[in-house]
Amino acid sequence: MRVLLPPPEPAPTPRILARAACVVLPATWPWTATENRTCRPLFRCPPAGDGGGGDGGGVVYMWLFAAAAALRHGVSAHAIVLEGSTRIPRLREELSRLRLDDTVRLLERQRDPQDGVRGCMQSHQAALRAGLRAGSRAMVVMEDDLEWRSRGWSVSTALDAAINVTTGGGADIVFLGGLPIVPFGPEVSAGVRSPAAMMWTTCYVVSANAAREIVSWSYRGVHYDRELLRLRQASLHPSVAFQRTLWSSELTTVQPDNALYVLAALALSLIGRQRVQRLLEAACTLASPLRRVLGPPLALLGAPSPELLAGAIFLPSRRTVLVLQASSTALGLLAACWALRRRRRRVRFPKAKMRAC
Repeated sequence: MRVLLPPPEPAPTPRILARAACVVLPATWPWTATENRTCRPLFRCPPAGDGGGGDGGGVVYMWLFAAAAALRHGVSAHAIVLEGSTRIPRLREELSRLRLDDTVRLLERQRDPQDGVRGCMQSHQAALRAGLRAGSRAMVVMEDDLEWRSRGWSVSTALDAAINVTTGGGADIVFLGGLPIVPFGPEVSAGVRSPAAMMWTTCYVVSANAAREIVSWSYRGVHYDRELLRLRQASLHPSVAFQRTLWSSELTTVQPDNALYVLAALALSLIGRQRVQRLLEAACTLASPLRRVLGPPLALLGAPSPELLAGAIFLPSRRTVLVLQASSTALGLLAACWALRRRRRRVRFPKAKMRAC
């Protein structure tokens, strides 16, 4: 695959050639017009106002898309699909729009007729095993209902940000989208916030060490995204990967026979999956300052972190740890109240004695 890098000093381009390049190049080469400020400008289009690639005087940037990022970082990319699924054509269109159709490999899996939750987890483990066999340092895994929204990111910069955090040890796994269930932590890298606790595995990047741990897990009857709460998680902010709203017979491929689960999936589709994800992301972002203020004193008292609370709610193995930490926190609060009460008594005693005199 041929990848052209921008020159260190962009040369001035004639007006006519620039306008022609704005129209022709985005359709023929891996170039695109994007608003991401982290990319390097190649040249500026004249203000034509015709919307032809340059958006009327916008900056045309070079798109170092995922193929170059994967080759540079030693990263594998897999999309999980079910054999014969009606979602495959739409997924191919989305990958082609993102120019990832030559980079992302479709991993077709057979449906588990007995337990769709187990089949989901085993499919993700199979994708990670394929990446480990290829010797990848990090793995990109996405599902067949992926819908990408740039929100200021290009494909390359979003993937590069997640890959750099996972390979640099900042987190075990970085979600490019999903439902946040606790307030975000501070930024560990530009656009990546950690710690985090996420649901949904629409698209994520995981390190090789974390992938080895995941493939060693045995199925315990728990959804895969809940099992991932064991790891150190981070989230791309703002997120770019969303679940596509589905109304077909494949509204859910995990538990199609579970009426309650199907009703929950239908309710999410009625409300709008993207709307729910954006609202939760905004709420967790607004709650981040509160976490920074209350986090240190609560940690001194032995209170569990929000990530541990989320894991204890969704993972039975962590409930014992939560009970122990909650007990220690309660004991610490009781001890603090007792010490404060004794201190007040010592201060008031001389005043009462002076009044009596």
